[in-house]
Formats: sequence, C-alpha cells, structure tokens
Amino acid sequence: MTLDKPPKPRIIWRRKRGDDLDSREQRALNRERMNRLLKPDGSSQVIPLGLPSGGPGDFYHFMMTSSWPSFFAMLFTTYIITNAVFAFGYWLMIDQLVNVSTYADAFFFSVQTMASIGYGHSVPIGTMAHALVTVEAFVGMLAVSVGAGLMFARFTRPQAGVMFSERAVITRHDGAPMLMFRLANKRKAHIVEAHVHVVLAFDDYTLEGERLRRLVDLELLRDTSPSFVLSWTVRHSIDESSPFFGKTDADLEAARAEILVVFTGFHESFNQTVHARRAYGADDIRWNHRLVDIFERRDDGRSLLNFSRFHDTEPQSPQIIGV
Repeated sequence: MTLDKPPKPRIIWRRKRGDDLDSREQRALNRERMNRLLKPDGSSQVIPLGLPSGGPGDFYHFMMTSSWPSFFAMLFTTYIITNAVFAFGYWLMIDQLVNVSTYADAFFFSVQTMASIGYGHSVPIGTMAHALVTVEAFVGMLAVSVGAGLMFARFTRPQAGVMFSERAVITRHDGAPMLMFRLANKRKAHIVEAHVHVVLAFDDYTLEGERLRRLVDLELLRDTSPSFVLSWTVRHSIDESSPFFGKTDADLEAARAEILVVFTGFHESFNQTVHARRAYGADDIRWNHRLVDIFERRDDGRSLLNFSRFHDTEPQSPQIIGV
C-alpha cells in the first residue's frame, strides 16, 4: 500500500501595487528595486550600521579577504608608519646615535634595525637608544612572523575553481518551463560529493502588510553529483509549487528577485571541503533563451569542452510570456 504525497503548497507573492502608493513612495520604491542586495559573487551589498567592532578578529578577516593589492598596501603602510614612529623616538635622542643627524637618518636607521640589517654605519651609544633598539627588534620579529603567517594562510587557502555561467535562462526543456544555469570545474581534479543549493530571495508582504525579504529553497532536478569534473547544468522545474509559477520578468524586477547559488564539495587535491557561490539578479535571467551547447566532437572521436561559449545563450521558440 502506498500513500500519495500531498501536493506542495503554491508560493504566492503578496507585493504592494504601485496604485496604492503616492508618487514619492513610488519613486523611492523604484530606486530601491534597482539596487541589488547581493553582488554577482554572492557577497552582500547591504551597508551595516551600528555593528559593534569585532576587535582583532576583524583585522585578521580583512587581511584574509581583501584583494592582493589591498593586502600589500596595508602591510607596506603599517611598515612605514611603524618605522616613522621609531624614527621619531631616535630623533628625540639623536645625541645617543652615531652618524645620525637628521630625521631621515633616524628613519633609515629604524629600517635597518627592524630588518636586522646592521650595516654598521649608524650605531646606538646610549642606554636609552639601546633600549629603544631592543624594543624595535622585538617588534620587527613579531611583524615578520605575523606577515609570514598571513601570506602563508592566503596562499594555502583552497579555492574551489568552479565557474558559473554569467546568465541564467528560463526556457522550455523537455516540454516543461525550467530555470537553468550551469557550472564548470576549471581544474582537472575531481570534486567528489558536489552539492548545489539554490535559494530565491524576493520582497514579499505578510497578510498584515509588513514587508519582508522572503527566502525560498528551489527544488532541483539534481542537486548532487558524485564526481564533478566537467560541466553541470542545474535545472529547476517551474511547476505549480515553484515560486516562479505564473510570474514574468516584470514581476521578478518589481520584487527585486535574486537567486543565490551555493556550491560545496570535497576537493581531492586539497583534501578539503571547498565552497563557491554566485548570485543572479532579475536582469541576469534571460527569458526564452537556451544555454549554448559547449560539447563538441572532434574528427578523431574525442569530446571537446568549449569554454569560449560557456556564457553564451541563444533565443529559443516558442516563447514563454509568463511561467
């Protein structure tokens, strides 16, 4: 005896119509709709206000997540400021230093001391100068260890090496309307037990008229791959249980709809779990388009994966007015 599963409830968007707003509210709402909450890489664009500082952990997070130019700029700026501070101390006791007569001489003496270069041209001769040299040598030792640790942590951080298509499409596939995008493994190493989680975020209203940002998990035809090595086309069937059912591109734009994709898997080369993410806004979805086929067959019978066409789409008919 088998029991039939109850049908999934249909998700209804309750959004306030423009007719219910005055012209000022409507203009403000239109400006807000144009601003995405997520960047294409999946990171947030929301500006936090009043968030308490996390202390040293925030500095470490910044150094780990900033770009390489910002990382080296921060290290170099800190290096220059630290030497400038010690140079000021040497300048105050310039009579206890040999061959140091200007602030510039004191600055370069600080650089030599912190790096343990020791040319021997400038030397301390007083107790206070020796004490300051001792402190700077200790600071330099700590700076080298911290800088080397940050460099090592950044270089050894595993990257998934997963590429997402720049556009998602809504088209008919196998006779049914579907939302589709694809991924590719840019490296030859396998990613085992790969998993894709897709969430739709959009502005919605409660029955009481309170606006909220609703998150809905999208059910995929296949969300797991035992071994991800080439490409993977992710498909979401738009049926009556889908939040896309009965919607048009104008509805998605009005609700500031965004699709967040999170990829996880175990990378066999790094021997670690890797992550990747991508966000698609309403303007990143191509209606009535299909993803261009990227698999080709050579004359010798071998298959070819053409990444130069990975992001390409092409129109498909019959067109879908609304799904």
